[in-house]
Amino acid sequence: MRHLYSCVLLVFFSSVILGVSLNGQTVLLEECQTQNDATPGIDRKNWNSGITDFHSDGYANDFLIPSNTLDACTKVVQINITIDILAIDASLVSPSCVSDGGTFVNVYVGCGQYSGPASCSPDFIIDEFNNPDGPLSLTLAYDCFNFPSEASPIFDKWLSVDIIDLYCPLVNCGGTSPEWNSLIQDGDLLFDYETCVQVIIDDESCDSSGCTTPTTMMLPCDDNLVCTDNDMMEVLTCDNTIICTPCAGEMIDCSTGPSSQQPCDDSNPNTINDIETVLDCDGSICIPCAGEIFFDCPVLMINIGDPCDDQDPDTVDDVIQSDCACAGAVIPCVEVQVCNTDCTLGDIQEWNPALCLCETIEDFSLGCTDPLADNYDANADCDDGTCVTSPDLFLPNVLSLQAEFPNNGIVLATNSAATNINIQIYDRWGTLVLSRIIGSLSSDVTVWDGTLGGRQHEQGVYVYVMTYDHNGQAKQQAGDITLLN
Repeated sequence: MRHLYSCVLLVFFSSVILGVSLNGQTVLLEECQTQNDATPGIDRKNWNSGITDFHSDGYANDFLIPSNTLDACTKVVQINITIDILAIDASLVSPSCVSDGGTFVNVYVGCGQYSGPASCSPDFIIDEFNNPDGPLSLTLAYDCFNFPSEASPIFDKWLSVDIIDLYCPLVNCGGTSPEWNSLIQDGDLLFDYETCVQVIIDDESCDSSGCTTPTTMMLPCDDNLVCTDNDMMEVLTCDNTIICTPCAGEMIDCSTGPSSQQPCDDSNPNTINDIETVLDCDGSICIPCAGEIFFDCPVLMINIGDPCDDQDPDTVDDVIQSDCACAGAVIPCVEVQVCNTDCTLGDIQEWNPALCLCETIEDFSLGCTDPLADNYDANADCDDGTCVTSPDLFLPNVLSLQAEFPNNGIVLATNSAATNINIQIYDRWGTLVLSRIIGSLSSDVTVWDGTLGGRQHEQGVYVYVMTYDHNGQAKQQAGDITLLN
């Protein structure tokens, strides 16, 4: 066998680096090989149904991707390859053989080490391309979406990079078989190259993406809540101890969960068989406590002992009796003081406790008996209908900005002894349009002129309510005011 470069010093570097961090990822394998590390042989790609008569030969470089000893969630996420063809010497190739298009480069994952011609299915190829003859520098990068599914997972698999010559005969390169099957194996065609591979891994996580997009599954769990059902949590399929979605269940309420009835007390003395419905999981109340209404006297819907009024002024403490009738204790006659008070001569009576009867008062006086009236007579025995009460505060019943005093505004005059005056005015819809408090009337006070903020209210009827103190008595006065444009 003839060898080119027998007097040439070849510098070769080959290394394997495990566990080196690279931008948050990890380099699992980093290794370089040359033609000296390759297996010369006929193209391993089975592209012609196993027939190898027209296969060229080349260099097969195989790199073993290590086993995954790190984590079940670790994945190969990228393969980087650099190929530097420094020189090609075809000086010993027969003139009857010519290059037919340059150099093929095939990249495989999962074929295994080189085992002969047409030994690898094209299904394991992740890339293949034809390059012109001569020096060549290639930088290749593949992520997990380029990896053949047949090789998954690709730990402990062979990564292969083959360099295949493309020479064919004009007639025949000689020999009993086409010479293009053995140009590299016979040493007639020599390549000087270096191929370096880098395999990068990363861990799958709940929030990762791309090649580490998580695969998850749902597992039963217990969220420690008594009122949930079908508790589930989402975990990584590769490691079910890594929780992506915490344990949670479907809430159980009165409409979905089992419930039970239990006795209770609704604090209503007129009910029996009191029952409430509670949720079994935590005892919360679904239907409040209630009982069947029960009465001692069903027709009247009352019970014995209930308070009532027998309409007899001579009884007290009236209650329902056992016969469902209302009756009370008779008042002793010394306490009965109800007498005839008609204000006609001979009808005025007063109670005589000694005689236990009403006696007629012959001498009586008539007058105003209303203490709030202007003409109240404290000595009058009977009211004669002459009471006169003047309003403490005068308010007009018609109001117009175009009118003259006192109808152009609500004015409270100083001649009133009213204090602590609180007046509210409402429109016909019941909306409060004015509320004002006046302590005392030291001077005339205009309460309302039919406007608000310079804008006149709508024409119509307004109602006022006024409370005030007058001579030590709390009073109230109400009425309506018609507002005209």
